[in-house]
Amino acid sequence: MLMAPPRESHIALYDIDAERLAESKLMLENLNRSINQNRAHTTAHLGVENRKEALQNAKYVVNAIQVGGYEPSTVIDFEVPKKYGLRQTIADTLGIGGIFRALRTIPVCIDFARDMEEVCPDAWFINYVNPMAIVTAAMLRASGISTVGLCHSVQVCAPICSNASASWKVSKISSGKLPASIIKPGCSKSVMGVMICIRRSSAARQT
Repeated sequence: MLMAPPRESHIALYDIDAERLAESKLMLENLNRSINQNRAHTTAHLGVENRKEALQNAKYVVNAIQVGGYEPSTVIDFEVPKKYGLRQTIADTLGIGGIFRALRTIPVCIDFARDMEEVCPDAWFINYVNPMAIVTAAMLRASGISTVGLCHSVQVCAPICSNASASWKVSKISSGKLPASIIKPGCSKSVMGVMICIRRSSAARQT
């Protein structure tokens, strides 16, 4: 909302948890009111049966979920490897914990992709879910949906890389456009987190 493209958008929130969905909608409405003069339109869509409605005609789909929750799933990602002598500091991106997480997350994301192929095939799937590389690669290989993985740790890692005299490059998303270098390809499970679907509002389309 701090940049022009999303200011008059229709932002559809999707979740399978009613309480979390209501909290997300309240937070977004407060932001819309305080920094955006209520120009955006927000809707909430609860449950798998309403997912396609949330995705309908979306331009961007922001994926921020956690399949299985912290307990039991994330705890298992640590405890099972530890039982066999494998200790991990972070078990959501690499190693056996990351593989565990990928195996339960990829099927859910592919379900999202199948719905997107039906109701918003030209939308970009913007993935914030770990394991970042594995989930993003799975989306690109298993679906025709344009997908990009974004990691919020770049701003932390970049200074470290600089101090180590390593070279690095970061692409930026601005003005509602994705970098040209990004490639466009030819459950009964518990899912935590909200998926955000952004599309132009009817008022914006008329102007």
